Amino acid sequence: MNKGRIKKTVKRRATILGIFFFIVFIVLIVTSLSYVYQIRNLKNEERKLEEQLKELKLSEEELSVEINRLKDPNYIAKYAREKYYYTKDGEYVIKIDESTSEKIESITENIKVYYIIGGISIGISFLGLLIFIYNKNKKEKTKK
Repeated sequence: MNKGRIKKTVKRRATILGIFFFIVFIVLIVTSLSYVYQIRNLKNEERKLEEQLKELKLSEEELSVEINRLKDPNYIAKYAREKYYYTKDGEYVIKIDESTSEKIESITENIKVYYIIGGISIGISFLGLLIFIYNKNKKEKTKK
């Protein structure tokens, strides 16, 4: 009877220890996955912050260049004319809206396309003329 009891208590202890170790194992896996997730998020955040730092350094360089430019009186005068429509005596300001300048740019782009098309068609016409002259000269030579 002692042997049967020992086996039951050993089985019970083994079951309890098995469940305990299984729970500990699950907790360790969940904790490890949590840390992996946190590390990945921190690396993503680090990458974003490094990009932001690069952008800020570029901005700082641009601003320092602008500061150096603003030390030049000629640049200040030009800047005031462009930004605040400052004029000298006898000058007039003609303000062109951005939409108007965009229209002008689109028109100039269209003109460029027309120039290209015109150049190609002139080139093709010239080539056709050369071929015509060549064939005419060839026929005249064969007649002789």
